[in-house]
Amino acid sequence: MPPVSRRRRAAGADDEAVPSSAAELLALAATLLPAASTATAPIRAPPRLKKLVHSLPDSHPVLLSLPQALEPPLSEGSGSGCPRAAAVLLHLVLIHPSHSPRWDDLLPPLALLHDRLAQLATDDPPLAALAVACFEIVWRAAVPGRDALVAQTLPYLFAQALTCGSSARPVLRRLFALRDALALLDYDDNSISDFKLLLLRCFVSPLFLKAEEGRKLLAFVLSVSEGLAREGLELIRAQVGMMGVKRAALVAYGEVVFRAWKDGGWVRGEVGEVFLQGMLEAAVHAGSKDVPKAARKLLWPFVEQRTVAGVEKLVFRLAEPVLFRSLQVCVLSCSALVLFLSVCI
Repeated sequence: MPPVSRRRRAAGADDEAVPSSAAELLALAATLLPAASTATAPIRAPPRLKKLVHSLPDSHPVLLSLPQALEPPLSEGSGSGCPRAAAVLLHLVLIHPSHSPRWDDLLPPLALLHDRLAQLATDDPPLAALAVACFEIVWRAAVPGRDALVAQTLPYLFAQALTCGSSARPVLRRLFALRDALALLDYDDNSISDFKLLLLRCFVSPLFLKAEEGRKLLAFVLSVSEGLAREGLELIRAQVGMMGVKRAALVAYGEVVFRAWKDGGWVRGEVGEVFLQGMLEAAVHAGSKDVPKAARKLLWPFVEQRTVAGVEKLVFRLAEPVLFRSLQVCVLSCSALVLFLSVCI
């Protein structure tokens, strides 16, 4: 009998290394990953585990039974198995290079992981980060049922953007990709009050104002809820009225307000009829020259974009009754003249 080649023996050894069940695969993953108490670095799938999972065909019994096997370790308070190992395997299945995920089977363990996200962000931040990466994959794939994975994901990412300092821009890009998920939440529900406060903090965050993705995101936030829009615009009004506010911040706020108005919908009335009108009134009647100057910078995107449909009509409809009336009053003429020239030039 001819000797078996080395290549064939290696292949046979690889076949023998494949776990016979999903439980064995989960146990193998647990042995290859560091424990949560000893590791704070981002969780990476060990190359051996990644190669093994991605080498399995779509119809392999281990892959078919894996989603159900992942549920116990991902269940909150179950104390069963290793949630890190389960999350890594879940992520590997989601990014399998040769076949699409079986979403109906994977959504239940994903939902269990989502329910634990707030606690994981405190107890095991690397696992929380990996979980959010899984949820983002589901969202990008436009999977039916993805709506169930955003209620915890959005607060997590907004909190990350507010606290990660100079590395906020990548997080802002990720948030902007998820922006449509903001409209899925009920902002009148009391249970979402903490998230609303988190969103409002973004309006006074230099990180959001400096980055283009952040400004676009703030404009979108103004369109998801009337109550949130009023509170957000009130924060902007307060910031504009502060002494010593930086020019860059005023320009950024102007862009945010203009984008929100340009996107249309009911927010146009909130921006045009309420916010801008109030800014004009406050600027004209202000005792300081700083307020009219700040208002001019805030309004400048509207003046600069007068060729955009509806902008010129809006500017003159808002400005005419306030400015021309105020120009007749001596004490108000200086403030009114500054704004008048901004609108007309």
